[in-house]
Amino acid sequence: MYNYNSSFYPTLPLCGSVYPPLSDAHPCFNAAVLEAAQNLKLPLSFICLTALSAIAAVLQELADVEMPSGNPLPVSVNSLITVPSGGGKNRTINLFKKPIEEFEARQVQACLEEMITYKARLEIWSLQRKDLLKKQRKMLAGDELPQLLIVHDKKAPVAPKPFRMIFEDTTPEALLASLGHGGHSAWLVSSEGGTVLSQHSMKNMPALNQMWSGDRVTVDRKTTGSFVLADVRISVLIMSQPGIFEDFISRYGALARESGFFARCLVLAVQPSVVGQYEDDQVLNWQSLEQFHVIIRRFLSMSVSGISRSTIKFSPEARRRWIAIKNAIVEESRMGGRFNDFLDLAARTPENIARISALFHFFEGRSGDISVETLDYACRLCFWHVDQFVQMFSERSTGEEDAQLLYKWFFERYNSSSQYAYRKNSVRQACPNSLRKDGRFDAAFELLVARGYLTIQIFGKGTQGVTFNPGGNVFGYR
Repeated sequence: MYNYNSSFYPTLPLCGSVYPPLSDAHPCFNAAVLEAAQNLKLPLSFICLTALSAIAAVLQELADVEMPSGNPLPVSVNSLITVPSGGGKNRTINLFKKPIEEFEARQVQACLEEMITYKARLEIWSLQRKDLLKKQRKMLAGDELPQLLIVHDKKAPVAPKPFRMIFEDTTPEALLASLGHGGHSAWLVSSEGGTVLSQHSMKNMPALNQMWSGDRVTVDRKTTGSFVLADVRISVLIMSQPGIFEDFISRYGALARESGFFARCLVLAVQPSVVGQYEDDQVLNWQSLEQFHVIIRRFLSMSVSGISRSTIKFSPEARRRWIAIKNAIVEESRMGGRFNDFLDLAARTPENIARISALFHFFEGRSGDISVETLDYACRLCFWHVDQFVQMFSERSTGEEDAQLLYKWFFERYNSSSQYAYRKNSVRQACPNSLRKDGRFDAAFELLVARGYLTIQIFGKGTQGVTFNPGGNVFGYR
């Protein structure tokens, strides 16, 4: 394991570093993930990121981290893992969601028992209200009856709300609707990826981004009515086979990058070499994982007890260290730097470092403020995932080429005949052939809309008009 020595630790980890050794400062976490990795014969990085996602889902209702600027930040974590078929997605998720599922089951049972009492009280309250109307309608004059009804209605029993944290293979739209009925904390888990990595889910990514930041979210719905989500916490764990991920990236990757969703994620690509490991006759010991479950159960009980969310702060030394890391990332965002082509990632990495630091500190039951040792380990961990991000999004087409091709089509017509207004269907039919299949046109079109180069108008019977805004010929076409 890594022995901390701040005088020899560089400002930022080197590019291409190996997966960081576990820190001695986090024994409970270390024991559980090492045991799981050994028993399942899976990469430690895969196990650690899954465990961190579960920890974030449980702790996000209990704590925020105070940034050096003074503003509180949720400790929620978004994770994206590509895993080849047979790579242990479900086995790994099941290990760490087990105590949460068991807690949910117990809460559902308790809610059913509370519901019996609620229904009895509601029936009595309803009878009292009818009796009030029947006996006193003729006896009371003026505003006396309405005032009595108001007083009585304020005493109406409140239905118990079942506890639910895990939303498995649920679309973001369905998740938002469920949270609109009173939920405050959610763990969106997708073991197949398709429910989140889809064109339909793209429109809800801004809302997921806002909740990741702890912002207030207004959800507008045509048929079911609008609602507001305030002080809601959500962590996201997406596991996907590489083919599903690559297909999504080739079509909608640039738009998803534009939204900032992927930059908020800690990403990991599990290599095919981990599939098909030999089995032996060893009797597996899960003692450390059980201790991990005990800690999770304790935090879950705290989350439903009504206690206020606490704020975790950095120690003075850790605060100065985080500022140095943030400034070094800003420097690396300039021409030729590590983040030069990944400014979205540069903006979110310091925040993820703060979140991971707070999670380790809180989970291990540390007193006081976040230590510089914990911060440095979180930094090494996040920067390893930065390298993964660069590899995953540099080696694949993200739809940028399609957006450029469609922009060129518009620009050539604007340049030759000053045409800038179209019907969307006419554009779809006349655009380059390569864009007319596999949803590529829609992805490129939405990306240009998001960047402000296309404006949509709705005419009668739902006909969509399109206005081209060349924006200074951003792609340099002639």
